[in-house]
Amino acid sequence: MIDRILCIKGGCINKIFNNLLLKNENLKEQEVARFIPIVGFMIEIIFEIIGIFVVYHIINHLAPYIAGKDFNNNFLYSLVFFPIVTTLKKLPDTMKSVFVRIAISEEFVICKRGYVRKFIDKLYIKHIDNIEVRTTIWGEWFNYGTITLYSFGGHISLPFIKNPYSVYSNLKNKMKNREGF
Repeated sequence: MIDRILCIKGGCINKIFNNLLLKNENLKEQEVARFIPIVGFMIEIIFEIIGIFVVYHIINHLAPYIAGKDFNNNFLYSLVFFPIVTTLKKLPDTMKSVFVRIAISEEFVICKRGYVRKFIDKLYIKHIDNIEVRTTIWGEWFNYGTITLYSFGGHISLPFIKNPYSVYSNLKNKMKNREGF
């Protein structure tokens, strides 16, 4: 039920999304939080790295008392290295909010995502079975979140959408008014 258009070349997906907006006058693009999520992700990463170094220094100071004077902190370096690498792997995710576009009509929802591998997901409102809204602390403070639309055979996420609860109630009303229900 979910249509997915995938393209490696950057321009074709943007053209397809813009053409969809031009062809359907009742298709309205939704506002997306672009830069506040980036700040939130960066603050989370900084706090994770600070936490790793605090734990490292605590263990480094306590280990000679627990393990004795022949404690070798090379093992401790390896225990710090892996969590930092895991934390730094999240850096590409920080920019995802800049490359999201979402539009909703009376008939369907489309979402364009991605910056290396771009794609558009399209889901007809008549196929939506359930809707879920998720936010973070940053999302609650700055009024953005992720709406997930579930359908038979899959789901679509609408990330970083502004005013998620009003979009949620709008979609719920459209689901109630759809044909056959």
